Amino acid sequence: MAKLTANDNSMTKEGLYSSEFEKDACGIGFIASIDNIATNETLQKGLLMLKNMEHRGGVAADGETGDGAGITVQLPFDFYKDEARKEAISLSRRTNYGIGMIFLPKEKELAATCMTIIYGVLNTFGFEVVWKRQVPVNSKCLGKLALEN
Repeated sequence: MAKLTANDNSMTKEGLYSSEFEKDACGIGFIASIDNIATNETLQKGLLMLKNMEHRGGVAADGETGDGAGITVQLPFDFYKDEARKEAISLSRRTNYGIGMIFLPKEKELAATCMTIIYGVLNTFGFEVVWKRQVPVNSKCLGKLALEN
């Protein structure tokens, strides 16, 4: 058990607690399945938690455009495997994959420059890009400011 003590107006650490890691923020939420089984119920609880944290103030002046806050979920490997197969790409193992979502500039030349930089950085760290895809977008749910950007 961690215990906090004060000595001469300074906090000390004991156990797992250390005051040097204290930050002033409105908070985060954490919902997980302790048995590591992905369920829709866990997802729904995560979305409810996110909705209940609207007090963060992460909404633009138009009242519709959010700050991009979301939830992190386990990689849906079966989904990606099926999507990759549509493009004749085989994802054979459940491990050693990572997903990056990158928002590129609309200008094709600038987007190509960004991708060159991204590939260079990934290569530097020994990562291999096995597949790149355009993610379907539903712009109907976006606020005015988000649409402009």
